[in-house]
Amino acid sequence: MDIPKKQLFIKKSLLPGAGKGLFTRIPIRKGDRIIEYKGRHRLWKEAKKEDGHNGYLLRLDRKTAIDALPYKKAFGRFANDASGISRASGLRNNSEYLIYGDQCFIVATRTIQPMEEILVTYGKVFWSLQKRLKVMP
Repeated sequence: MDIPKKQLFIKKSLLPGAGKGLFTRIPIRKGDRIIEYKGRHRLWKEAKKEDGHNGYLLRLDRKTAIDALPYKKAFGRFANDASGISRASGLRNNSEYLIYGDQCFIVATRTIQPMEEILVTYGKVFWSLQKRLKVMP
């Protein structure tokens, strides 16, 4: 099941310093596709120079990335990572990115309750690069 966009909303994240976050108005079941991570498809060889500086790059495969930076209204770009640099007690990731061809979706890894923040794993490589560059997304 895909979650209707009207059931999702953006507000201040519960993670300190994370900016805005993505939240749900309705319960989401484990395995539900929450929302597509939308953005401009770019060749990785052109986008990789921004890796670590553009926190909205999501690499699809060896050749392609999705760049959500210019897509200010794309809800998927507001999903934060509870296991990143900024953490809060009691918050843990509840979703993951799943790639299907040239699309990427945020999918629930457990039941998510109404008014809960959607928190997705960015991956160790992302956070290692952030720490090395001392840049926050």
